[in-house]
Amino acid sequence: MCNQETKKQHWVPRTYLEKFSTVRKKDEFQIYVVDKLFLDKPFSNNIKKVCAENYLYTLQGKTEEQRQLIENFYGQLFDNNYNKFYSILTNPNVKQISPLESRLIISTAITLIFRNPRLRNIQNKLIRDALEDGFKFAQKNDKEYFFIEEEKIIVKGKNIDEVCKSYINKSKDLLNIQQIDFALKLINLRINDQIHVVKLDEQEHSLITCDNPVILYNRNNNIIAPFDKNNEIKIPIDNKHNLYIYPHDSYTRTNYVTRAFHKGVLSKREMLASNGEQHKSSIKFLLGYKEDIEAYIYFYKNQDNLFTKSEIEELKEIDRKIYNR
Repeated sequence: MCNQETKKQHWVPRTYLEKFSTVRKKDEFQIYVVDKLFLDKPFSNNIKKVCAENYLYTLQGKTEEQRQLIENFYGQLFDNNYNKFYSILTNPNVKQISPLESRLIISTAITLIFRNPRLRNIQNKLIRDALEDGFKFAQKNDKEYFFIEEEKIIVKGKNIDEVCKSYINKSKDLLNIQQIDFALKLINLRINDQIHVVKLDEQEHSLITCDNPVILYNRNNNIIAPFDKNNEIKIPIDNKHNLYIYPHDSYTRTNYVTRAFHKGVLSKREMLASNGEQHKSSIKFLLGYKEDIEAYIYFYKNQDNLFTKSEIEELKEIDRKIYNR
């Protein structure tokens, strides 16, 4: 347990951010940051200040243990084991793994989805929309209250912002606990999924990350639900490795890490696709090494010249061989 309550709580763990950072001195890591909208000059920041919010997971409670329950849950079960997760995935000689190691990898990736505030912000937006509708109904009908999910909401003497702030603050604990519940249920559903790692084997090709680094795909549904067991999961784990988790099927090798080493144009395509996905997925910031972010900004601003004609033909030929076309 923590000896002191944690005020600044990270939705992207510092152990993850360290892999995209430079060590300045003992226990101090600096990462480069750029605003996703302006893509201006990247600036350096301490990872202690990145992807964090005061009291993000702190629950109401009389004791430190009660208040720090979620913070300790993430820290003890996942953040403290992240370096083991990372060493397995980045060691090219590791293929067969134990069921416990497989669970660690899959659960770490899944909890990164649900601890991110983007999901909470979406839920809060839906709550606010419902409260605004109820508030308008009460005003229109000269009522002092309205009901939402059988709870009586008093509006007399209040404006809509006060009503929303009060209700959302009361709902915070429940939403945080629900996110963990969703994560644990999804982990159990996906415990036998396929784990795959792609390494960029070209020195000039590198990956960046962001403040919402987990990418979800679904081949069967245009609307991505985070708790859908059929989603493909993708996340860069440093500037050379992408982790993929594929839904279990008849070809899946459980408790096994398959690997691909991309060179040449395949490495370049992996880089451009991944970095573009991070840009689209980000809440506010792109993160990584300075030169890697600057390279992405260059490619982003030169979309018409991403690949040469010969590279395009090479990619077409590779795809034809893969898909037997």
